[in-house]
Amino acid sequence: MGSGYAVTTAHALDEIARHNHHTVLLRANGVNGHLVTVEIPIKDWVRHSDSSVDLAVYRISLKESGIDGGCFFVKPDTIATPGATTFNGVSLGDDLFFPGLFWPHKGEEKNTPIIRAGMLSAMPEEKVQAELGPGNQKLIDAYLVETRSIGGLSGSPVFFYFDGGLTRYGKVVSPKAHFFLLGVVQGHYDAQVSLDDSVFDDRKEKVNMGVGIVIPATKLLEMLESDEVQRARDVEEEEDRKNTGFAPSQ
Repeated sequence: MGSGYAVTTAHALDEIARHNHHTVLLRANGVNGHLVTVEIPIKDWVRHSDSSVDLAVYRISLKESGIDGGCFFVKPDTIATPGATTFNGVSLGDDLFFPGLFWPHKGEEKNTPIIRAGMLSAMPEEKVQAELGPGNQKLIDAYLVETRSIGGLSGSPVFFYFDGGLTRYGKVVSPKAHFFLLGVVQGHYDAQVSLDDSVFDDRKEKVNMGVGIVIPATKLLEMLESDEVQRARDVEEEEDRKNTGFAPSQ
């Protein structure tokens, strides 16, 4: 496993660029157990050809960066796709969870992720309204999930879990315990509520509605199979051939 892909939301990169920064600092756990940071130019991140897909990926060498790849990879057969048999078992009300960093306690010596849990509320049968940046509202393909996502968790991977012997309607859905990638956290919905104040009656406050937006993993697969990403991988593999005499295994 010489390389992998860092994944985030495109709107997170746009927010960094709006503050006149041109690079992103990728914060990850290293092979030595300590924190490592990798500086990546914003322009080098690859985005989906469809601007409504709020994702960006960057191919990164684990060896050169010193990133620990132990939990970095998601195998293709554990991604929830419409054609996969595992996808047929996904239904409304199923439990899901996602790791992320809680900024008030993100870890000093290494990343200390938290786990948030919820359930699947709506399938991506119709496009939903989402904010892809200030004043940039778009209809996107997405799952809706019952979970209290918070700022800073955009780009987190969302997993669902099939326990061994899980049944539904009297039939076994999965005989073994498995984790599957459902998608990537895009954001959440807020409600505007009035503050109970006798002097400033017109003041409003945003309140998290507890409904999150998740970009389907199929959109991520489309990006990884794109010509642009494939070219970047071909260039890297050619460099490996020159330096080592063989190409890395897939």
